[in-house]
Amino acid sequence: MDYKIRGSNRAFFLSFMLFLILSPFTAQVSSAQVTDFNRMSTPGASITEHTYRRIEHFLSHVFPIRQMRRYAHVTLGAHPDRLRHVTYKVVAQEGINFVLAGYSVQGNSPINELAIYRIEPDGGPNQVWRSRPWEGASGDLHFQAVPIRDRNIVLFQEGGNEGEFGLASVFTFRNAPEGLFLRDLTPELPWLRARDHFPFRTLYGEQISMRLADGGSHSMKNPEKQEVVLSASDEEYNLGMARLIRPARSWKYNMLHNRFERMKATPSLSEPEATNSR
Repeated sequence: MDYKIRGSNRAFFLSFMLFLILSPFTAQVSSAQVTDFNRMSTPGASITEHTYRRIEHFLSHVFPIRQMRRYAHVTLGAHPDRLRHVTYKVVAQEGINFVLAGYSVQGNSPINELAIYRIEPDGGPNQVWRSRPWEGASGDLHFQAVPIRDRNIVLFQEGGNEGEFGLASVFTFRNAPEGLFLRDLTPELPWLRARDHFPFRTLYGEQISMRLADGGSHSMKNPEKQEVVLSASDEEYNLGMARLIRPARSWKYNMLHNRFERMKATPSLSEPEATNSR
């Protein structure tokens, strides 16, 4: 049976159809207005403010909210809030700028996602790698990148602020016409395990940091002598000694084998009259 639309019914039908067509775009614009950005500094990078604004406009437009909502609904039975957060950092490698972006939305628990974009010759970002969403322990994301010779060693961290435990991963990447080649370099504290859904192996601990050893400014002048050191610590309460012991472990980057290797143990740091916070 065929129906004909007449008079005011036709006007209502056209208005309704216009609403259905435009509603996804208006929702996207309104959502982009609540995107919060955390721009991590990039020492020595020649990035203009105009380029940063262009990157942020792009990241708000491609925010993977649908995948994150689907993950939250199917896996957790929850609906994340509308407030979005993006932490990003621009790094230079092989004469090309890359954008490291960590997405996060809040709900019953944070939902996070990680992506890497390549800045093409026309100045526009192009996605070359993206993880799946995961349920995070924190929506507070951080990037640190140490350039060494022809590559960047990237430390990606979730949580781990002062006095807190956090999760971290360390990786390198290499540009390729069809995307990126990534190598996971993450070591671990063998006595600590975390149940997580990180896109890489995880280092769980406190005071996680990465630095250039032996005076970074001097080493930067001689790339052959650059040494990158990754460190993390744990907390254990010793009842007999009534003090907090922080067993620490460090790893040095082996450039030849492209991996972190354990360094010799260092003396533990202690604090008198402390209690176990875990």
